Amino acid sequence: YLFYVSNNYIINYWTFSQAHINYSEGFVKRGLFGTIALFLENRFNIKFVSTFNIFFILIYLTNILIFFAIIKKYSHFKFLFLFFALSPVLILFSFNDLGGYQRFDVISIFLILFHTYLINLYRSKKISFSNYKIKFLLIILPLMFISIFIHEIQCWSIPFHFFMIKLIYDENNIKYKNLFIFFSPLLLASIVIFLYPISEQTIYSMIEQLNERNLWTDAITVASRSQGNFNVISYEIKTNLLNFNNLKINLFFL
Repeated sequence: YLFYVSNNYIINYWTFSQAHINYSEGFVKRGLFGTIALFLENRFNIKFVSTFNIFFILIYLTNILIFFAIIKKYSHFKFLFLFFALSPVLILFSFNDLGGYQRFDVISIFLILFHTYLINLYRSKKISFSNYKIKFLLIILPLMFISIFIHEIQCWSIPFHFFMIKLIYDENNIKYKNLFIFFSPLLLASIVIFLYPISEQTIYSMIEQLNERNLWTDAITVASRSQGNFNVISYEIKTNLLNFNNLKINLFFL
């Protein structure tokens, strides 16, 4: 039902506005998706909103399928299986809270689930170590690199993938020094995203080209600039750790 409704209404207008960020006036944060979607619209007459909606429908469906493929091994334990399948904080979160739907962190979730699925296949001896490594190098790493330029939140999932593949390397008694070489492009991309100085003029020129689309310009301005990239860390610490009332609530849910 939510997928159907999303084809008639913009459910998350904040993300929809930010999705229009593009490289038409120069490099900006989160500009890759908008650049591709606008190219498809101008070159092939595929409406931007169609690209936006289809992208999220496909990736959420994929995540659901991978998630159930992962928890399938618990199907003999009915209570445990239902607990995972119906938990509002797991795969259903984005559908129970529409503020979590159509957000680009779904790419991080996809890559985490897919990597977990690959490791499950390897552990169950359905694929070899070399097969796992090839899929990691040819699928996961390139998609991580690309997704960083769609949304910088992907950077925070890099340690997950590093320690997961390191774990597999350790199990096979293989030295993992080359892993640092594999991950160096991701670290370089992260540095560029967080530290590259983006001029305000570039942002305003881009927004001016999008004026007729009636987007939320505040969402675009905040998302495309490099200023204040690390402020979110201090904000979250003050709000959720140093605020005793919020800390109690967070600990309760944990």
